[in-house]
Amino acid sequence: MFAGKKRSGPLQQNMQSGIVATGPLPPIRKAVWKAIMASLVLSAVINLLFLTTPLYMMQIFDRVLSGRREETLVLLTVIAVFAYIAYGFLDWARNQLMAGAGTWVERQLAGPTLMAALNSTVQGSAISGQGLRDLTQVRNLISGRSLFPLLDFPWSLIFFAILWMLDYRLGIYALACTFILVALAVAGEMIARRAHRRGTDKQALVNRWADQAIAQADAIKAMGMQDNLLKRHKNLMDQTHQENRWASGLMEAFAATARAARQISQLGIMALAAWLLLQGDLSPGVVIGASIILSRALAPVDILISSWQQFITGINAYGRLCSLLEAYENRQGTTEPPEPMARLAVINLHKRNPLLANSFLLQGINLNLSQSEVVGIIGPSGSGKTTLCRLLAGITRPDIGEIRLDAAKLEHWPGSRLGRYIGYLPQDVGLPPATVAETIARLSPEPDLEQVYTAARNADAHDLIMSLPNGYDTLVGAGGVALSGGQRQRVGLARALFGDPVLLVLDEPDAHLDNNGIQALANAITKVKARGAITVVVSHRPQFMQLMDTILLLSEGKMADCGARDTVLPKLLRNAPPKESQNAPQTVVAGGVG
Repeated sequence: MFAGKKRSGPLQQNMQSGIVATGPLPPIRKAVWKAIMASLVLSAVINLLFLTTPLYMMQIFDRVLSGRREETLVLLTVIAVFAYIAYGFLDWARNQLMAGAGTWVERQLAGPTLMAALNSTVQGSAISGQGLRDLTQVRNLISGRSLFPLLDFPWSLIFFAILWMLDYRLGIYALACTFILVALAVAGEMIARRAHRRGTDKQALVNRWADQAIAQADAIKAMGMQDNLLKRHKNLMDQTHQENRWASGLMEAFAATARAARQISQLGIMALAAWLLLQGDLSPGVVIGASIILSRALAPVDILISSWQQFITGINAYGRLCSLLEAYENRQGTTEPPEPMARLAVINLHKRNPLLANSFLLQGINLNLSQSEVVGIIGPSGSGKTTLCRLLAGITRPDIGEIRLDAAKLEHWPGSRLGRYIGYLPQDVGLPPATVAETIARLSPEPDLEQVYTAARNADAHDLIMSLPNGYDTLVGAGGVALSGGQRQRVGLARALFGDPVLLVLDEPDAHLDNNGIQALANAITKVKARGAITVVVSHRPQFMQLMDTILLLSEGKMADCGARDTVLPKLLRNAPPKESQNAPQTVVAGGVG
């Protein structure tokens, strides 16, 4: 048997199945935590070196000016210069460390995030496309300077202690200033949090809405929906801008107040230190040094207030990213089944309707398919044909029941490996930005050209491909040659046939084909049947009905009938409406289109 590949999944489900979960996040968190600890050490040295200025000023006023000792001035200046060179180097090193950590996190999570987004999309999630954007926000949070105030804040306490040692009244004043600034920051965040979150959610909604609208560009232009589309987009943008303006206005108001309080605090400590000097409690150097130390003590709070919105955006993105990745099942610890034989069993299959509670898209589906069997799925629109095809192809999972390929559940294989044994042609064939050869080879960077040519010939697409500008090297998809619907289906069929899968699922594969294309598709099904694979096809055409061994009739998500073609088809003909009896075979089958 093949060695099992490690995969991760939700902790609760893995505990229930006896599988230990180790997802992509724990090692990432551990590595980032190490980087933060290293940055914390660097921050300690950086903050110690920052004391160079107040110590230098205190020595200048208290020793150099009073003693008029030039050699002391030169020595202090040289020491201060070297200290600031070290300060600059360590600050650069800290920036590079966190920037590298952010880039590393993005590289490590890009693959899992993309897979989780794909999985979430096929499950019907509306926010899955946000995953990669959230990952970018997380990278910016780690790589940017938003975390530095948190690393420097412990040293603010040390600076407060230094002020307290200089004079307890200076320490009390510094703590009072910090309390006021923190109170302003917390109040601003609490008041603006909901508005900011609503604005972020609305912006994500606008982005998804625009993506979906652009995807329907042909229909929008053909039916003159541009003006209405612009109006809807403007309304959504106005709502988003209103929320963002409100949130930004609140944050800026509190930030401006905090900046003013910050300047007043500097003025106040100078006044307090000068008064203490007049009382004879401080030296002139301490007056200058106290102001500099307070400035450094309050800097983390000040920076955190100014970058608070970016910080919160990054934290929210991290939360959404964790939810996306944790919802992605990729279990670890199972042993992958061997290469399957052409045997398919569908046992008590149920699929819930995500839009309606206590409602099912499919209920109680049972099938047993064997080698070389061709099963046709028919039924009215909305009867669950496409849902069943997606389940059989392993795109989604049943809520109740199971699907077994050669006695093994589909979920026992990771998606990339299961895909080798399944060919799938959806109703709407989308082609990624790649060459035709790479597309047929399922995005392999080094496709096996012999298998590509065989799949193309089996789909009768070879001549079509050779007529393209660069043949098999022609770039299709975004930024490439635009193919017609029929051409996309022919290339999509070749992709489905690539690698001789043991299960071929065709969801209305003839929707955009001309007569030649339909005949080529029928020939392809015949070849698949001849080599022993199972074919599941949703179609109403008589050409394909003649190839079917079994017919499954769906009605409202349930099995209305299922059996051999020669048994089920006469029943459909007998139950056809009388007024359609003169064209009964085509009418009955056409009624099964969904």
